[in-house]
Amino acid sequence: MKSKGENAVTQQIGVRELKNRLTEIIREIKETGVEYTVTVHGQPVANIRPLPASSDLPHAVVVQRELADLELLAAKLSSGSDAQPLRTALETMREETSWR
Repeated sequence: MKSKGENAVTQQIGVRELKNRLTEIIREIKETGVEYTVTVHGQPVANIRPLPASSDLPHAVVVQRELADLELLAAKLSSGSDAQPLRTALETMREETSWR
């Protein structure tokens, strides 16, 4: 049995076999980190692999968006022509995010 991260070979599985063994296959993916290529009539159509170790994927997306918003704010504050006082920028930000 392979340990997680040692996926040298992706295993192939037909869609019918996958349907019949789905619970077993998912358990194997979870426990060993193995990857599968699903085939239909011998042609690859999909890959099944374990998710990254981080279980906070949605949280990471939120954090990335917030960082992007902060970078935009920093750009506005530092630009010459659109420069506005920090107090005004923060008040605008609060107004725009008050519905969240």
